[in-house]
Amino acid sequence: ITKFIVLVGEDEGAVAAYLNQYWVPNASVQFVIQSNKQSLTAALAAVVPLCPDSFLLTTYKSFLHPHYPERLLRQQADTHASLQLTATLRPLSQSSRRYFAHLSDQTVTAISDQRPAVRASLILAETAVCGPAFAEYIAAQPIYETSPANRELMPIFRAYVRKHRDVFVSQTAWTLQVETDSDLFTLNKQLLDEDYDAHMLSELPSSAQVIPPVRIDPRVSVGQNVVIGPYVYLESGCSVGRGAVVRKALILQKVIVPPDTSITDAIVATRAHIDLTTDIPLT
Repeated sequence: ITKFIVLVGEDEGAVAAYLNQYWVPNASVQFVIQSNKQSLTAALAAVVPLCPDSFLLTTYKSFLHPHYPERLLRQQADTHASLQLTATLRPLSQSSRRYFAHLSDQTVTAISDQRPAVRASLILAETAVCGPAFAEYIAAQPIYETSPANRELMPIFRAYVRKHRDVFVSQTAWTLQVETDSDLFTLNKQLLDEDYDAHMLSELPSSAQVIPPVRIDPRVSVGQNVVIGPYVYLESGCSVGRGAVVRKALILQKVIVPPDTSITDAIVATRAHIDLTTDIPLT
């Protein structure tokens, strides 16, 4: 996947700047602005003419195995579904809000927030491959003023399923909808456990003790005699002082961990220190 179209709100210029700064090489990105009064359906109607016949649609808070999107695209090419949804038996999010797929074989007959009367229920993620029929459906929808109900992706999928029968579902090992602060740490742990993000890209002093798995970005400053890990992420621009101990934590950009301090089970940003032993919804 080398072309990305990112839908951002009119007040989210900082998001676009961040993505531009850290965008992956050999890939293009185009930003489309969604106004505060614009429904998600209307915003998508402006985006789909820029997309190929079949395209991957996802939200900023939907995470899956790094190799899964390519498999989803191949499966949609095989089924020719107008909408190929993603589901799992193993959602990792702590959120209580979930959407379930009601199935006949692999065809999705309905989407609801009520668990079907079967033991193994597939829980949907906000990631799908959309075909030309779905794009035509989006373009034909009336434009409503925005409300919380029509600024989310799953209600759009649910309305589409009510009128179309060529909707299929692909199953993946795990999904993670980031709804709480603890979900961010769960995501970090999952990627480190699967060895997709365990890299040390900054120089460390010889006295530093690193307990894998950890991820250390470039341009991280680390002092003498520190202990880092396990399950630590140090974002570019942060610093860890001499003798500090950091375990099971995310230390974000521009944070300074003072010397001889200990941080465990936390997400630390310049404006907040979030204790992961409690489950606090993201704001």
